[in-house]
Amino acid sequence: MNKIKIIEDLIKMAEELPFRNEDKLTALLHRAKMVTRNVFGDNSKYLKDLDEINFWSSFSVDPVTEGNYWKSGNAEIIALFNTMIEEIKIFGSKEKEDSQDKPKEDTTDKSEIDIKKSELESILKEQKNSYFDFSVFISHADIDYLSLHELSLEMIDNKIKPVFWFRVIKDESVRVKLIEEIHKTDIFLIFLSPNSVASQLTNNEIGFIEGKKFYKKFKGDVVLRLYDKHNLKRDHCKGFYGLFDDGISFDPTLISDRKKVVNTLIEMWGSIEKTNISSDMAINEEALIDMIPQIIQFFYTHENQHLNFPKARYICEYIKERSDRYEIIDPREWYNIYELISWINAIHVEIFDEFKMKLKFYLEILNKEIGSGFKL
Repeated sequence: MNKIKIIEDLIKMAEELPFRNEDKLTALLHRAKMVTRNVFGDNSKYLKDLDEINFWSSFSVDPVTEGNYWKSGNAEIIALFNTMIEEIKIFGSKEKEDSQDKPKEDTTDKSEIDIKKSELESILKEQKNSYFDFSVFISHADIDYLSLHELSLEMIDNKIKPVFWFRVIKDESVRVKLIEEIHKTDIFLIFLSPNSVASQLTNNEIGFIEGKKFYKKFKGDVVLRLYDKHNLKRDHCKGFYGLFDDGISFDPTLISDRKKVVNTLIEMWGSIEKTNISSDMAINEEALIDMIPQIIQFFYTHENQHLNFPKARYICEYIKERSDRYEIIDPREWYNIYELISWINAIHVEIFDEFKMKLKFYLEILNKEIGSGFKL
Protein backbone atom coordinates (compact mmCIF):
# COMPACT_ATOMS: atom_id res chain seq x y z
CA MET A 1 0.00 0.00 0.00
CA ASN A 2 1.50 3.34 -1.07
CA LYS A 3 0.47 5.39 1.95
CA ILE A 4 1.74 8.71 0.64
CA LYS A 5 -0.19 8.26 -2.62
CA ILE A 6 -3.40 7.53 -0.69
CA ILE A 7 -3.03 10.71 1.36
CA GLU A 8 -2.19 12.68 -1.78
CA ASP A 9 -5.53 11.47 -3.16
CA LEU A 10 -7.20 12.95 -0.07
CA ILE A 11 -5.50 16.26 -0.79
CA LYS A 12 -6.87 16.17 -4.33
CA MET A 13 -10.38 15.47 -2.98
CA ALA A 14 -10.07 18.46 -0.64
CA GLU A 15 -8.80 20.72 -3.41
CA GLU A 16 -11.78 19.74 -5.59
CA LEU A 17 -14.31 19.99 -2.75
CA PRO A 18 -17.34 21.99 -4.01
CA PHE A 19 -18.07 25.10 -1.96
CA ARG A 20 -20.39 24.33 1.00
CA ASN A 21 -21.31 20.89 -0.32
CA GLU A 22 -22.05 18.95 2.89
CA ASP A 23 -22.37 15.56 1.17
CA LYS A 24 -18.93 15.83 -0.44
CA LEU A 25 -17.44 17.14 2.82
CA THR A 26 -18.90 14.22 4.79
CA ALA A 27 -17.51 11.76 2.24
CA LEU A 28 -14.07 13.39 2.48
CA LEU A 29 -14.05 13.25 6.29
CA HIS A 30 -15.17 9.62 6.38
CA ARG A 31 -12.49 8.62 3.88
CA ALA A 32 -9.85 10.66 5.73
CA LYS A 33 -10.66 8.87 9.01
CA MET A 34 -10.60 5.46 7.33
CA VAL A 35 -7.18 6.21 5.83
CA THR A 36 -5.88 7.63 9.11
CA ARG A 37 -6.90 4.53 11.09
CA ASN A 38 -5.27 2.20 8.59
CA VAL A 39 -2.08 4.23 8.18
CA PHE A 40 -1.50 5.60 11.69
CA GLY A 41 -3.65 3.36 13.90
CA ASP A 42 -6.93 3.60 15.77
CA ASN A 43 -5.44 5.84 18.46
CA SER A 44 -3.86 8.39 16.14
CA LYS A 45 -4.06 12.01 17.26
CA TYR A 46 -4.91 12.87 13.65
CA LEU A 47 -8.43 11.47 14.21
CA LYS A 48 -9.07 14.10 16.86
CA ASP A 49 -7.47 16.76 14.65
CA LEU A 50 -9.91 15.88 11.87
CA ASP A 51 -12.87 16.21 14.25
CA GLU A 52 -11.75 19.66 15.35
CA ILE A 53 -11.52 21.16 11.86
CA ASN A 54 -14.52 23.42 11.41
CA PHE A 55 -16.00 24.37 8.04
CA TRP A 56 -18.88 26.43 9.48
CA SER A 57 -18.83 29.82 11.18
CA SER A 58 -20.00 29.93 14.79
CA PHE A 59 -21.18 33.54 15.04
CA SER A 60 -21.85 35.38 11.82
CA VAL A 61 -24.77 36.38 9.67
CA ASP A 62 -22.42 37.47 6.91
CA PRO A 63 -22.15 34.99 3.99
CA VAL A 64 -18.67 36.35 3.25
CA THR A 65 -17.50 35.35 6.73
CA GLU A 66 -19.16 31.96 6.41
CA GLY A 67 -17.36 31.51 3.10
CA ASN A 68 -14.06 32.38 4.75
CA TYR A 69 -14.69 29.72 7.41
CA TRP A 70 -15.27 27.13 4.70
CA LYS A 71 -12.06 28.13 2.91
CA SER A 72 -10.16 28.14 6.20
CA GLY A 73 -11.41 24.64 7.06
CA ASN A 74 -10.43 23.42 3.61
CA ALA A 75 -6.94 24.89 3.94
CA GLU A 76 -6.59 23.40 7.43
CA ILE A 77 -7.48 19.87 6.35
CA ILE A 78 -5.07 20.04 3.40
CA ALA A 79 -2.33 21.22 5.79
CA LEU A 80 -3.12 18.27 8.08
CA PHE A 81 -2.83 15.82 5.17
CA ASN A 82 0.55 17.34 4.26
CA THR A 83 1.67 16.89 7.88
CA MET A 84 0.70 13.21 7.66
CA ILE A 85 2.84 12.83 4.55
CA GLU A 86 5.80 14.52 6.26
CA GLU A 87 5.48 12.16 9.24
CA ILE A 88 5.52 9.12 6.97
CA LYS A 89 8.59 10.43 5.12
CA ILE A 90 10.51 11.16 8.33
CA PHE A 91 9.35 8.52 10.82
CA GLY A 92 7.36 5.98 8.83
CA SER A 93 3.82 5.07 9.99
CA LYS A 94 2.38 2.95 12.76
CA GLU A 95 0.46 -0.01 11.44
CA LYS A 96 -3.04 -0.56 12.73
CA GLU A 97 -2.12 -3.96 14.18
CA ASP A 98 0.78 -2.48 16.15
CA SER A 99 -1.36 0.26 17.66
CA GLN A 100 -3.77 -2.26 19.14
CA ASP A 101 -1.00 -3.72 21.30
CA LYS A 102 -0.11 -0.34 22.80
CA PRO A 103 -1.98 1.51 25.54
CA LYS A 104 -4.10 4.39 24.35
CA GLU A 105 -2.64 7.82 25.04
CA ASP A 106 -4.09 9.41 28.19
CA THR A 107 -6.14 6.25 28.87
CA THR A 108 -6.27 6.85 32.61
CA ASP A 109 -7.31 10.49 32.27
CA LYS A 110 -9.87 9.61 29.62
CA SER A 111 -11.48 6.87 31.70
CA GLU A 112 -11.54 9.12 34.76
CA ILE A 113 -13.22 11.87 32.74
CA ASP A 114 -15.85 9.39 31.53
CA ILE A 115 -16.46 8.16 35.08
CA LYS A 116 -16.91 11.71 36.37
CA LYS A 117 -19.21 12.61 33.48
CA SER A 118 -21.38 9.59 34.25
CA GLU A 119 -21.46 10.55 37.90
CA LEU A 120 -22.65 14.05 37.05
CA GLU A 121 -25.30 12.75 34.63
CA SER A 122 -26.64 10.38 37.31
CA ILE A 123 -26.89 13.18 39.86
CA LEU A 124 -28.68 15.45 37.39
CA LYS A 125 -31.16 12.71 36.49
CA GLU A 126 -32.06 12.35 40.16
CA GLN A 127 -33.11 16.01 40.31
CA LYS A 128 -36.24 17.43 38.76
CA ASN A 129 -35.88 20.64 36.76
CA SER A 130 -38.03 22.40 39.35
CA TYR A 131 -35.24 21.81 41.89
CA PHE A 132 -32.93 24.26 40.12
CA ASP A 133 -33.24 28.03 40.38
CA PHE A 134 -31.37 28.64 37.11
CA SER A 135 -28.99 26.96 34.65
CA VAL A 136 -25.38 27.68 33.67
CA PHE A 137 -23.86 26.59 30.35
CA ILE A 138 -20.21 25.71 31.01
CA SER A 139 -17.92 26.12 28.01
CA HIS A 140 -14.64 24.23 28.33
CA ALA A 141 -12.18 21.96 26.56
CA ASP A 142 -13.17 18.32 27.12
CA ILE A 143 -9.79 17.50 28.62
CA ASP A 144 -10.41 20.14 31.33
CA TYR A 145 -13.60 18.53 32.63
CA LEU A 146 -11.86 17.08 35.71
CA SER A 147 -11.01 20.64 36.75
CA LEU A 148 -14.71 21.52 36.72
CA HIS A 149 -16.32 18.40 38.18
CA GLU A 150 -16.20 19.45 41.84
CA LEU A 151 -17.43 22.93 40.90
CA SER A 152 -20.38 21.31 39.10
CA LEU A 153 -21.31 19.34 42.23
CA GLU A 154 -21.04 22.53 44.30
CA MET A 155 -23.38 24.24 41.85
CA ILE A 156 -25.96 21.44 42.11
CA ASP A 157 -25.85 21.69 45.91
CA ASN A 158 -26.78 25.36 45.49
CA LYS A 159 -29.67 24.65 43.08
CA ILE A 160 -27.72 25.72 40.00
CA LYS A 161 -27.98 23.36 37.02
CA PRO A 162 -24.64 22.88 35.17
CA VAL A 163 -25.04 22.31 31.42
CA PHE A 164 -22.16 20.80 29.45
CA TRP A 165 -21.71 20.08 25.74
CA PHE A 166 -19.30 17.33 24.74
CA ARG A 167 -20.03 16.86 21.03
CA VAL A 168 -17.90 18.19 18.17
CA ILE A 169 -19.73 20.32 15.57
CA LYS A 170 -19.45 18.07 12.51
CA ASP A 171 -22.45 19.40 10.59
CA GLU A 172 -25.33 21.88 10.76
CA SER A 173 -27.66 19.54 12.69
CA VAL A 174 -25.19 19.29 15.59
CA ARG A 175 -24.62 23.02 15.44
CA VAL A 176 -28.35 23.69 15.70
CA LYS A 177 -28.65 21.43 18.76
CA LEU A 178 -25.81 23.32 20.44
CA ILE A 179 -27.56 26.62 19.68
CA GLU A 180 -30.73 25.24 21.26
CA GLU A 181 -28.88 24.25 24.44
CA ILE A 182 -27.32 27.70 24.72
CA HIS A 183 -30.67 29.43 24.15
CA LYS A 184 -32.26 27.46 26.97
CA THR A 185 -29.51 28.44 29.43
CA ASP A 186 -29.69 31.43 31.78
CA ILE A 187 -26.01 32.22 32.48
CA PHE A 188 -22.76 31.25 30.77
CA LEU A 189 -19.50 30.22 32.41
CA ILE A 190 -16.37 30.03 30.25
CA PHE A 191 -13.38 28.13 31.65
CA LEU A 192 -10.28 29.45 29.94
CA SER A 193 -7.13 27.35 29.86
CA PRO A 194 -4.43 26.68 27.25
CA ASN A 195 -6.60 23.74 26.12
CA SER A 196 -9.80 25.74 25.66
CA VAL A 197 -8.05 28.66 23.97
CA ALA A 198 -6.78 26.20 21.36
CA SER A 199 -10.12 24.37 21.04
CA GLN A 200 -12.28 25.01 17.97
CA LEU A 201 -15.36 23.75 19.84
CA THR A 202 -14.83 26.21 22.68
CA ASN A 203 -14.47 29.01 20.13
CA ASN A 204 -17.78 27.95 18.58
CA GLU A 205 -19.54 27.89 21.95
CA ILE A 206 -18.23 31.32 22.88
CA GLY A 207 -19.35 32.66 19.50
CA PHE A 208 -22.90 31.46 20.13
CA ILE A 209 -22.83 32.83 23.69
CA GLU A 210 -21.59 36.25 22.59
CA GLY A 211 -24.20 36.21 19.82
CA LYS A 212 -27.03 35.54 22.26
CA LYS A 213 -25.74 38.21 24.64
CA PHE A 214 -25.54 40.79 21.84
CA TYR A 215 -28.86 40.15 20.14
CA LYS A 216 -30.85 39.63 23.33
CA LYS A 217 -29.34 42.77 24.91
CA PHE A 218 -29.46 41.27 28.41
CA LYS A 219 -29.87 43.66 31.31
CA GLY A 220 -27.26 42.41 33.75
CA ASP A 221 -24.13 40.28 33.40
CA VAL A 222 -24.70 36.85 31.86
CA VAL A 223 -21.13 35.68 31.13
CA LEU A 224 -18.53 34.73 33.75
CA ARG A 225 -14.98 33.90 32.67
CA LEU A 226 -12.79 31.66 34.81
CA TYR A 227 -9.06 31.71 34.18
CA ASP A 228 -6.88 28.68 34.92
CA LYS A 229 -4.79 30.19 37.70
CA HIS A 230 -1.75 27.99 37.20
CA ASN A 231 -1.55 27.36 33.46
CA LEU A 232 -3.05 30.26 31.50
CA LYS A 233 -0.78 33.14 30.56
CA ARG A 234 -1.77 36.51 29.18
CA ASP A 235 -0.15 35.82 25.82
CA HIS A 236 -2.40 32.76 25.38
CA CYS A 237 -5.43 35.00 25.09
CA LYS A 238 -6.80 36.33 21.82
CA GLY A 239 -10.14 37.03 20.16
CA PHE A 240 -12.95 36.33 22.61
CA TYR A 241 -10.30 35.69 25.26
CA GLY A 242 -8.84 39.16 24.99
CA LEU A 243 -10.46 40.49 28.16
CA PHE A 244 -7.96 38.74 30.37
CA ASP A 245 -8.86 40.71 33.49
CA ASP A 246 -12.62 40.43 32.96
CA GLY A 247 -13.23 37.36 35.10
CA ILE A 248 -12.03 35.28 38.05
CA SER A 249 -8.66 33.60 38.47
CA PHE A 250 -9.65 30.06 39.39
CA ASP A 251 -7.94 27.15 41.13
CA PRO A 252 -10.32 24.16 40.90
CA THR A 253 -8.63 22.42 43.83
CA LEU A 254 -9.51 25.21 46.29
CA ILE A 255 -12.89 25.03 48.04
CA SER A 256 -12.74 28.79 48.57
CA ASP A 257 -12.39 29.41 44.82
CA ARG A 258 -15.31 27.10 44.01
CA LYS A 259 -17.53 28.82 46.58
CA LYS A 260 -16.53 32.21 45.17
CA VAL A 261 -17.64 31.13 41.69
CA VAL A 262 -20.97 29.79 42.98
CA ASN A 263 -21.65 32.99 44.93
CA THR A 264 -20.77 35.10 41.89
CA LEU A 265 -23.19 33.10 39.72
CA ILE A 266 -25.97 33.58 42.28
CA GLU A 267 -25.30 37.33 42.36
CA MET A 268 -25.36 37.46 38.55
CA TRP A 269 -28.69 35.63 38.46
CA GLY A 270 -30.12 38.13 40.93
CA SER A 271 -28.99 41.06 38.77
CA ILE A 272 -30.62 39.86 35.53
CA GLU A 273 -33.97 41.39 34.67
CA LYS A 274 -36.45 38.52 34.40
CA THR A 275 -39.27 38.44 31.83
CA ASN A 276 -41.65 35.91 30.32
CA ILE A 277 -40.74 36.91 26.78
CA SER A 278 -39.03 33.64 25.94
CA SER A 279 -42.20 31.68 26.65
CA ASP A 280 -44.11 34.01 24.28
CA MET A 281 -41.53 33.36 21.59
CA ALA A 282 -41.55 29.61 22.20
CA ILE A 283 -45.34 29.45 21.87
CA ASN A 284 -45.42 31.41 18.60
CA GLU A 285 -42.13 30.34 17.03
CA GLU A 286 -43.56 27.50 14.92
CA ALA A 287 -46.34 29.69 13.51
CA LEU A 288 -43.81 32.43 12.71
CA ILE A 289 -41.59 29.94 10.87
CA ASP A 290 -44.60 28.79 8.83
CA MET A 291 -45.27 32.41 7.88
CA ILE A 292 -41.72 33.16 6.69
CA PRO A 293 -42.34 32.11 3.03
CA GLN A 294 -45.35 34.45 2.90
CA ILE A 295 -43.31 37.30 4.37
CA ILE A 296 -40.51 36.71 1.85
CA GLN A 297 -42.95 36.50 -1.07
CA PHE A 298 -44.63 39.74 0.01
CA PHE A 299 -41.29 41.50 0.19
CA TYR A 300 -40.31 40.45 -3.33
CA THR A 301 -43.72 41.54 -4.66
CA HIS A 302 -43.21 45.07 -3.32
CA GLU A 303 -39.41 45.32 -3.34
CA ASN A 304 -39.45 48.30 -5.74
CA GLN A 305 -41.06 50.39 -2.98
CA HIS A 306 -38.47 49.42 -0.40
CA LEU A 307 -36.44 52.33 1.01
CA ASN A 308 -33.66 50.05 2.28
CA PHE A 309 -33.65 47.84 -0.80
CA PRO A 310 -30.01 46.59 -0.94
CA LYS A 311 -29.78 45.58 2.70
CA ALA A 312 -33.39 44.35 2.85
CA ARG A 313 -32.91 42.12 -0.19
CA TYR A 314 -29.76 40.65 1.33
CA ILE A 315 -31.58 39.99 4.63
CA CYS A 316 -34.54 38.46 2.80
CA GLU A 317 -32.38 36.06 0.79
CA TYR A 318 -30.38 35.17 3.88
CA ILE A 319 -33.51 34.36 5.91
CA LYS A 320 -34.87 32.26 3.05
CA GLU A 321 -31.67 30.23 2.84
CA ARG A 322 -31.47 29.63 6.59
CA SER A 323 -35.19 28.90 7.04
CA ASP A 324 -34.89 26.24 4.33
CA ARG A 325 -32.08 24.54 6.27
CA TYR A 326 -33.09 25.04 9.92
CA GLU A 327 -36.08 23.94 11.94
CA ILE A 328 -35.50 26.58 14.61
CA ILE A 329 -34.86 30.31 14.66
CA ASP A 330 -31.87 31.44 16.67
CA PRO A 331 -31.41 35.06 17.87
CA ARG A 332 -29.69 36.06 14.62
CA GLU A 333 -32.75 35.02 12.63
CA TRP A 334 -35.14 36.70 15.08
CA TYR A 335 -33.31 39.99 14.61
CA ASN A 336 -33.21 39.71 10.81
CA ILE A 337 -36.88 38.72 10.60
CA TYR A 338 -37.72 41.61 12.90
CA GLU A 339 -35.96 44.05 10.57
CA LEU A 340 -37.62 42.57 7.49
CA ILE A 341 -41.12 42.77 9.01
CA SER A 342 -40.39 46.33 10.16
CA TRP A 343 -39.46 47.32 6.62
CA ILE A 344 -42.55 45.63 5.18
CA ASN A 345 -44.75 47.56 7.60
CA ALA A 346 -43.10 50.77 6.44
CA ILE A 347 -43.99 50.13 2.79
CA HIS A 348 -46.84 52.37 1.71
CA VAL A 349 -49.04 49.79 0.03
CA GLU A 350 -52.41 48.39 0.89
CA ILE A 351 -51.90 45.22 2.92
CA PHE A 352 -54.61 42.75 3.78
CA ASP A 353 -55.74 43.50 7.32
CA GLU A 354 -55.30 39.91 8.55
CA PHE A 355 -51.76 39.73 7.16
CA LYS A 356 -50.82 43.08 8.65
CA MET A 357 -52.29 42.14 12.01
CA LYS A 358 -50.18 38.98 12.03
CA LEU A 359 -47.07 40.95 11.11
CA LYS A 360 -47.65 43.43 13.92
CA PHE A 361 -48.29 40.60 16.37
CA TYR A 362 -44.96 38.93 15.57
CA LEU A 363 -43.20 42.26 15.42
CA GLU A 364 -44.25 43.02 18.99
CA ILE A 365 -43.02 39.62 20.20
CA LEU A 366 -39.71 39.97 18.37
CA ASN A 367 -39.34 43.54 19.57
CA LYS A 368 -39.48 42.34 23.17
CA GLU A 369 -37.50 39.16 22.52
CA ILE A 370 -34.43 40.89 21.09
CA GLY A 371 -34.74 43.96 23.30
CA SER A 372 -34.78 46.16 20.22
CA GLY A 373 -35.24 49.88 20.38
CA PHE A 374 -37.24 49.94 17.14
CA LYS A 375 -40.85 51.07 17.39
CA LEU A 376 -43.85 50.35 15.20
